Amino acid sequence: MNLWEGTKRGVNRAGAAVRGGSGTQHSDPEFNEQEQRFRNLERRAMRLMEETKGYRTSIAEVTSAQTALAENLASFVIDVQRPQDYQTAYRQAATTISQTSHPQFNEIYTRTVLQPMAQYCGYLPEFEKAIKKRKQLADDLEKARRQLSKEQSKSPEDPSGIERAEQDVQYAEDAHNTLN
Repeated sequence: MNLWEGTKRGVNRAGAAVRGGSGTQHSDPEFNEQEQRFRNLERRAMRLMEETKGYRTSIAEVTSAQTALAENLASFVIDVQRPQDYQTAYRQAATTISQTSHPQFNEIYTRTVLQPMAQYCGYLPEFEKAIKKRKQLADDLEKARRQLSKEQSKSPEDPSGIERAEQDVQYAEDAHNTLN
């Protein structure tokens, strides 16, 4: 198919959707249900991806706040028995968390949670393309059927137009059934 034919098809499909033709809902309730389930899954997966990133950010902020708190406590002189021991121990614990535990957490969290989620969410556009292609083929099939019906009602004595329209319907059905 050349560029011009592809452009014409795209315009015709858009035209059918705009004038209330086949647009979004097709006569396949099973597909419509599965598409709705996919949309729900996609929405939830994207939300989960955002929340996993937010969780990592929150952990980084908590670690940073813990370190800042330890620094501030170390700057105060408190009238308590052995205040320096407690302040030093807390500051050392916060530093250890910040320098050792947090980088380890980031590495493991990225490898076990973020990367698999990103990979999973990366598959979703492929499904979206397949759904779009199926809808386009369904639109083409409906258009071919309308054209056949128009040819049959217009000129029953002209078999070449009807034959060509029947071939177009057969081709569109084959393409639709192959993808379906």
